[in-house]
This record gives sequence, C-alpha cells and structure tokens, in this order.
Amino acid sequence: MTSFPNHGCVCIVGALLLASLACHGHAQDQKKPAQQWQVRGIQSGLSDPLLSVKLLALQEMQCFSRIDGISPLQIAPFLTASDHDLVSAAATTLGQMQTKEQAPALMKLFNDPSRSIGVRGTAAYALGYIKANEQAPKLLQFLKDPSSDPSLRSDVAYALGEMQAKDQIPELAELLKDSHNQVRSAAAVALGQMQAKEQIPELAQLLIDPDFDVRRAAASALGKMQAKEHASEIAKLLNDPMVVVLSRCT
Repeated sequence: MTSFPNHGCVCIVGALLLASLACHGHAQDQKKPAQQWQVRGIQSGLSDPLLSVKLLALQEMQCFSRIDGISPLQIAPFLTASDHDLVSAAATTLGQMQTKEQAPALMKLFNDPSRSIGVRGTAAYALGYIKANEQAPKLLQFLKDPSSDPSLRSDVAYALGEMQAKDQIPELAELLKDSHNQVRSAAAVALGQMQAKEQIPELAQLLIDPDFDVRRAAASALGKMQAKEHASEIAKLLNDPMVVVLSRCT
C-alpha cells in the first residue's frame, strides 16, 4: 500500500526551518522580535500532533527577543508532558519569556522526583532567568541538603546567582567548602554574579583548589569584583597545568 506524505506537516516544518534560518543569522546577543510569518509558523508547530514538530517550535521560540501573539499560557501545558525533551524546551522557553506567573509551575516541576535531573535542572535555570526570588528560599532548602544530587545542587546555585538572591549569600558562601567540585564552582560563579565582595577572602582560597573548574570559577568571580589585591594570585593561573593543556587542545 502506497503511503503519501502529510503535506500539512511538511509546510509547518518548512515554515519553522525558514524561521530558524532567519533567526540564526543573528548573534545570540542580537536577537530580534519574530515577524508575523514566523509567529504563524511557530503557532502551527505548537498545535501540531507530532511531538517532533512541537519540539522544533519551542526551540525556535528561544531564538527571538519577543514573540507577539504567543502567550505563556500556550507553553505552560507542555510542562506536564511525558517527553523529557519537550518539557525541558518548554521550561527554557518560559524562562526566556520572563514569565513570573509560571514560577509556581516551574517550581512544581523542579520538585518532581519522577523527572530527570536534566529536566529539574532546566526548571531551576528557568526560575533564575525570570528572577523568581520568591522561590529562592525553597531552592535554598534543596541546596543545603548534602544528600541531594550534586549536579542539581549546582544548577540551583547558578539559578540563585541569576536571581541576584543576595539574601542567600551566606548560605552560598558555605557551599564554597562543599565536597563536590561542581557545587563549589557553581557557588563561586553565583557569588561573582551577585558581587558578593564580602566573600572575596573565601573565593581567593579557591584559587588553589584541586579542581581546575573551581579555580577558574573563583578567578572569574574575583575578576568581576575587581579584587585587585588578588591580581598576582590570579595571574599565576596563567601557568596552571590545565591552562597549558587546554591551550594545546585548541
């Protein structure tokens, strides 16, 4: 039996691909508002029965600075989908739409133990992007639990940094002593984002941390704070064995 292509689906995918080409012609920091033909293509993709087309539409939404005509309420239902990639794309899109009214739904997704670590981490990042500071105390409770997944704890630290959750600086500073490298690194990045200058001495101690990523994160944080008193220590990292190895690989 001969099967015929679904021309409606082909047209929608074609429109999304054209939108993608137009979008990717600009640098990440030069995103432009979506044009009406691009919006129509994305709207069609979001309502398409094929999961792959929905996913493509969500991913394309992330390419634009603004999309008039598509409400966060159209995206929020995807947070309850069974497909992890679709849920992650929806969470990322809501974060970039700066939609604070969806913060409770994103927090619920973060707290769902049935979801993958990747999905929950994406929800944390989205909460950070939308500056959902009212959720910071709840995220902090998770962060302080040393039995929690270290990858997810580091995602939470990054999110708090994005939120500029300065009330949580003392707790983030404690994480500079965490037993997991990625948590120490994320805490250093977050403190740098928040210009937590009172933590400069603790960050300086991480310049000799056994882990390269932690040393690099500490140096970056100190640089953002213009901690000139530690300039010579930061300069020594130029001779760091890992820097030499990385430079040979590039």
